[in-house]
Amino acid sequence: MTTELCELTCLGSTYFATQYGRECWCGSAGMDYALHGESTDCTYGCAGNADQTCGGFDAANVYRYTNESTPTSSFVGCYQDESDARMMELALTDSSSMTKEMCEAECTGNRYFGMQYGSECFCGGSSTNLLENGESSACDYECPGDSEQECGGFYAMSVYSYYS
Repeated sequence: MTTELCELTCLGSTYFATQYGRECWCGSAGMDYALHGESTDCTYGCAGNADQTCGGFDAANVYRYTNESTPTSSFVGCYQDESDARMMELALTDSSSMTKEMCEAECTGNRYFGMQYGSECFCGGSSTNLLENGESSACDYECPGDSEQECGGFYAMSVYSYYS
């Protein structure tokens, strides 16, 4: 779990929250999230990104969606891929100038897109497919078109989700 993954999971809700380092909760405008007051117990690192905080024991990090302009996609995480069971249904391109934006444009109309091996772009997928082989820490290949971006790794995919 990461804050971004929970945010994407709860699109359409008024609130989203992370708890226990692994849980994601969605909520409506009619809920009183301030009922129990603020807590200092939100100290659990997110299972998908230990640099983020995802609540704690009986404590949740609660976020409210805003009407501000948001990007068209968000980083979900780095996931292990398998050659005989790809997490994405369709590989579109193998480009020596690959960037996140290039893959995002190629995959418009799909739920997810991702880069692997630095120059490959994949489209499609579902959240179930992402979790099948587990998370990976091997997304360390630079994108050839932008060395500031990561384009996956060896059987490791940098996965993004489009906002609805």
